[in-house]
Amino acid sequence: MEIRHWKKYIFYLCAGILLKILYKYLTHFLPRVNEEELLCPTNAIISNTNNTTKKLILLWTPTFYGDAFQLNNLNSIYKQRICPYSQCEITLNRSQLCLSSAVVFHLRDTFLNDLPPTRKRFQEQRYVLMNYEPPYFSPKIVARMNSFFNWTMTYRRDSDILLDYVNWRNRSSLSQTTKTHYLNDRPSRILWIASNCISDSRREDYIRRLSKIVPTTILGKCRHSLPFLSSSSCNGLSFIDCLKAFSRNHTYYFAFENSFCLDYVTEKYQLQIHLKSMIPIIYDIKQHNNYNRLAIPNSYIDASQFESPESLGEYLNNLTLLAIDAGKSKYDDYFQWTNQYEAVSETLHYNCELCRKLHVDGQTTKIYSDIKKWFFENANCYQWSDKHNQSIKVPLRQTIRFTNRVMDDTLSIASV
Repeated sequence: MEIRHWKKYIFYLCAGILLKILYKYLTHFLPRVNEEELLCPTNAIISNTNNTTKKLILLWTPTFYGDAFQLNNLNSIYKQRICPYSQCEITLNRSQLCLSSAVVFHLRDTFLNDLPPTRKRFQEQRYVLMNYEPPYFSPKIVARMNSFFNWTMTYRRDSDILLDYVNWRNRSSLSQTTKTHYLNDRPSRILWIASNCISDSRREDYIRRLSKIVPTTILGKCRHSLPFLSSSSCNGLSFIDCLKAFSRNHTYYFAFENSFCLDYVTEKYQLQIHLKSMIPIIYDIKQHNNYNRLAIPNSYIDASQFESPESLGEYLNNLTLLAIDAGKSKYDDYFQWTNQYEAVSETLHYNCELCRKLHVDGQTTKIYSDIKKWFFENANCYQWSDKHNQSIKVPLRQTIRFTNRVMDDTLSIASV
């Protein structure tokens, strides 16, 4: 018994030593800030605060662990004067920190041990939080960054700069579209493309029940982990071409988000209004009213309006059978919006708004003193509950738990 105890002790000791060595190894190769090289001269600060000069925007971090920001493409919107305000330039060069009017931090690539020196920051410089993901998939370190960010750049409508997934507009002139029949004898069948197999919204629990009523095909990484669904493959097709191919024999697209949070409506819905071939099935939390505010009226089916997944399934099956007149089905009514509205790729690039704010609102003082409350608590996230047969509020502790890399494990949930 004592020998076994000592073996366990030695095992944990060795494991601890190895983890410490690994941590030192990882942090050694992380980019470090040389504070002496980043001293901001007075003349640089004065030049930076001049509203008539070109504004430099420093991307302090890459995006999603890689240099996904292509500077030529990003700067082209300024060079080609696509933006109303074009006197801006984007850089990845950290040595230009003192010359930058804005410093952008992509949250998934931000680490507490790799931030600009606080004492070198000047009052007119704007620190911008950039984030595409809902709280559940965002690093919990942001809860430790109170009074750090001046502006937010996210999908939330109350952000300073909006990263908009959903874009549509009124047609310039109302006209009857040439296409009036959308069902075209297709059977009642749901398509779902998913890579997040265990979601915060528990959408997989919902589709498990719905698929017993309406045949469902799943594509993507989750096709092997959700055996209750009929799986298939895109066979090398691009994402868009794959959607088009499967829409030939599928009538609905399961567009539930991985998180039911305030304003979180993504390309899952946007792609369907672009393609105009399948009706998106969404879940709108009444406390958010996301789709009533953000989506085209009568362009989707809201699962939250049905008593259960089973009752929704019966409605979907009947929708493809109920005929109106001249062979037109009730299903086609969900595409009448095409006479009045149209989907667009993007209204105005978010960096256009960032440039505008630097020139117009650059002198306005603002700070997020409680970013944890704004980012996590105000997101007001929910999830589907089979037990309650409806959505329920997600506890805050469950929302603040994503760790982007091993170094952040030192930040316990209890501390935030």
